[in-house]
Amino acid sequence: MNLENLLGGKDNFYIMHLSYGGEEKDRLWKYAQRNSIIGLSHHQVVTDHWMKLRKKVKNELSNVWIKQFDMFCDTFGDGIKRGDIVVILEGWYYLLGIAKVSDNQPRYIQDFILTDEFFDHVREVEWLVKYDYDKRQRLQMPISGFNRTLAKVREGTVWWDALITLELSRWNRLPKNEKSKRIEKENRREVKEGEQYRTEVKFRKRHRGLIEEKKENSDYRCEVCEMKFEEVYGDIGRDYIIAHHKEPIGSRKKASNTTLDDIALVCANCHAMLHRRERLMSISELRRRIRKK
Repeated sequence: MNLENLLGGKDNFYIMHLSYGGEEKDRLWKYAQRNSIIGLSHHQVVTDHWMKLRKKVKNELSNVWIKQFDMFCDTFGDGIKRGDIVVILEGWYYLLGIAKVSDNQPRYIQDFILTDEFFDHVREVEWLVKYDYDKRQRLQMPISGFNRTLAKVREGTVWWDALITLELSRWNRLPKNEKSKRIEKENRREVKEGEQYRTEVKFRKRHRGLIEEKKENSDYRCEVCEMKFEEVYGDIGRDYIIAHHKEPIGSRKKASNTTLDDIALVCANCHAMLHRRERLMSISELRRRIRKK
């Protein structure tokens, strides 16, 4: 089985970076898998559904971003449609998953801007192939030059040739209990199809004002390892740090108060390690682990 088999005769597919240049790719990828969605955002400019804002904000965006939103939202009828295949990549060298679009149009979820839970423009998908982030599969041929978030790949192009014949049988396919029910020829000859269903996604609100206040009154240094992004990355790392809730919002049974003392500021590596195990590690515990080295 390869990508060509999944396309079913189509002469194009899409490639997408789930979070091009993002620092929380693992978390975002888990969310995408769990909720069977892919997403696109430009929080600084596109603050409502693209179809409503396109004329108003197009002069504030590059042609690349305009084209990507048009493609993702199928603005003019020549973008992503139900049944299209989207290959999710990590940079030029790794595959995260392959999805089949299962909706007819995108949804805009405004609260995602406030919560940073996921991208605010989403498409529902069925995952045909997917991997854990730390087990992503290296490609035999890199997708060189793919420096944007979303692109359409047509038959006969370099990217098409690089991906189309990859043997899926060599990869870890989805466990049977996660796959769409497959028809086993020796057991079932007909099935009932076409039933409609609705999927609901729950998420928790975060207070951006409190987080910004915490950051503005800090030196932007990680509270665990003391790394400061600006010292390592220069100007691009200035005033950058990740807010970590010492009591995860997702574990709260109901909305409750959060104070500045309930938030820690950490680097991306330490944030990932704090959430590495099922039991959330404390700041002091992770700090002790580092000091022992």
